[in-house]
Amino acid sequence: MVVIAFLVFYANSMIAPLVPALARGFGVHPYDLKWLIPSFSLLYGGATLIYGLLSDRFGRYPVLRILLICASATTLSLSFAMNAHQLLLLRLLSGAGTGGIATIALAIIGDHYPYALQGRPMGRMFGAIEAGMGLGSSLGPLLNPLLGWQNELRIIALGFGTAACWVSYQY
Repeated sequence: MVVIAFLVFYANSMIAPLVPALARGFGVHPYDLKWLIPSFSLLYGGATLIYGLLSDRFGRYPVLRILLICASATTLSLSFAMNAHQLLLLRLLSGAGTGGIATIALAIIGDHYPYALQGRPMGRMFGAIEAGMGLGSSLGPLLNPLLGWQNELRIIALGFGTAACWVSYQY
């Protein structure tokens, strides 16, 4: 669950510092990518509420498995954007595809540990979230000249796909 939370927040946090490079790559002004971050955040937040309800109704693991597959597919598709408009649309879908994953992972921890013992696993989860945000916003742009943002996203998509397989196998 810690790795899953890390991937979600790494992928989300790496995009904002890459806006100038993305704008150059697509031949647009950075202002043209102004909805890249808020569109993701709006759908991510809304999806978190919906997927939380679905996980209460249909079970945490089936919903988590579907979300990880969606996160893998939307993150991978984002890496194949051909222009700025496609990038914005695919980023929007990525918000819907990754929303709820961290929340469901936290709920799973809450389900598996009694209240008195939740501190350490919850601390690990929030540490992974913070590490994902910190490394995504710093390491993501640093790796861009070496790997390219497309390959970074493909590696993250592979991580989501691997996590989906792990969740399917374990639960």
